[in-house]
Amino acid sequence: MKTTFDPTATAKRIVPLYSLLSDEQRQLLIDNISVRSYNRNDLLFESGQTPTHLFVLLLGKVTQEYVKDLERPIIIRLVEPGSMFGYFEALNGNSYILSARADDNTRVALIPIQLILRFIDENNLVTRLFLKKQSELIDISINRTVYLLQKHLRGRLAQCLVRLKEKYGTSNDGQTLSIYISRKDLANVAFMTPSNCIRTLSEFSKEGFIALVGRHISIVDEAALREVARKG
Repeated sequence: MKTTFDPTATAKRIVPLYSLLSDEQRQLLIDNISVRSYNRNDLLFESGQTPTHLFVLLLGKVTQEYVKDLERPIIIRLVEPGSMFGYFEALNGNSYILSARADDNTRVALIPIQLILRFIDENNLVTRLFLKKQSELIDISINRTVYLLQKHLRGRLAQCLVRLKEKYGTSNDGQTLSIYISRKDLANVAFMTPSNCIRTLSEFSKEGFIALVGRHISIVDEAALREVARKG
């Protein structure tokens, strides 16, 4: 659903890109940017589709999932607020490998991919930015997979909870994760079954590391969780 927005203010929020553009390129960005709102389980794009836009998460949560030929999707990435996504395959001239799914009250900025490719051709600083972003995504994916597969269940889940706090922060109480993530999705991110995830969360709660309040998770003893993650 298209949303009313201030194109100049929105473009300026995309700091890594906007700061590198010339005045002419900044105006092109402002003239071509759009914003859409999504609800829970809305698809931003699907595996197999041809990329048409670069996306920037302004508000809410987006998961990038691998779903092809699987009984249940594997969550590859939880997109951080302010992050760009949905462009990796376009730079390689490929169709999407992953699908992107929104949660409630999600707002995303969209930039035509042809405009991004033009900026890359015209601006060496933008080229370097996207080379750096691609390298970071590959490193994160490899390190996450290797790290989690080496850990036991408690270590995996503890590490995921710590990372969620680092990425999304907490509410005003300083403990409750500001992002709501279902037990199913949390299990997926931690390479666990939902039953193992629920059982381990219950153990952490009994040990005083976290508090479970309805659907929300509060980090009560972050140091203890980090120690569990470190030991694996």
